[in-house]
Amino acid sequence: MSCSRGRTRRAWAPPLSTSSPHCVTALLTLLVLVGACHSAPSVERLPRPHDAPRTDPVAREAFLALVTRSSQAVWWVDSTFVRTLAGRTLRSKLTEVNRPPDHVVVGAGGATGVLHGKPLECTQADGGAVCTGGAAAATADVGALARLTDAGTGGYALRVAAARSVAGLAARCFRMDWNSRDPSQPYGTRATLCYSNGGVPVAREVERPDGNDRILADMVRREVDDAALEALVAPYAGVGPVRPLPPGTSVAPAVP
Repeated sequence: MSCSRGRTRRAWAPPLSTSSPHCVTALLTLLVLVGACHSAPSVERLPRPHDAPRTDPVAREAFLALVTRSSQAVWWVDSTFVRTLAGRTLRSKLTEVNRPPDHVVVGAGGATGVLHGKPLECTQADGGAVCTGGAAAATADVGALARLTDAGTGGYALRVAAARSVAGLAARCFRMDWNSRDPSQPYGTRATLCYSNGGVPVAREVERPDGNDRILADMVRREVDDAALEALVAPYAGVGPVRPLPPGTSVAPAVP
C-alpha cells in the first residue's frame, strides 16, 4: 500500500479468513494505515526566527567598571597589531601608554593621543613626521561605550566572553555584537575586548565584512616614568602643526 494526495492504492493480498485472530489483527492494522493516509495533515516546519542579540546588564556593568578603571590607571602596553584585509595581512608593533592626563598610542609610523595636555596626532611622511592640531581622545570614551551598549538604544549587544590569559595577566573578556541600530559600526559587526582586573586593556579583536583587526598585548608595565614616555614620543613631541606637503610626498597612516 502507498499513500498519496489522491486516492489510496492497495497492493494485492490473498483473501483473509476473519476467523483467525492473526488475520483480524492484520486487517485492523491495514484499516488504520489507510485512514492515516487520508486524514494525516501536511505540516511544514519553518526555521526558528533569529533572535537579535541582547545586552546582559550584569556584564555591561562589569565592562563599564573596567573601562572606567582603565581610564584612571597607569599602564604601558606593548602589543602586536594585525590587520587582515582582502587576503593581505598588515602586522606592526603598537605601544599604548596611559598616565592621566597623558595618553598616547605610537605605532605604524604615527602617534595619537594627549601629551602634557596637548593633542598629539602625527603621521610619518617622506620628509619626517607631520602633525595636526586637531583634538584627540585622551583614552577610551566610557560615555561612548555606555551609549553603544545601552540595552534599549545602543548599537551593540554586550555579553561576557571566555576569559583569557594575555601577557601573563588574567583577563576578563566581553563580546559586542552589532544589532543593526548603528549603521556606522564603530566596532565592526563583532568585537571582543579584554581587560585585566586592574583595568589594563590586553586584547581587542574587531570583525568587519571586509577584514579583521587584532591587538594583542605582548608586555605590560604598571609604572611609567618621564624618561620612558619622553623617549617614546621624541620623534613627534617637538613637531609643529601640519604644513603643506611637497608634490609627490606620501603620508603613511597611523594605526587607528
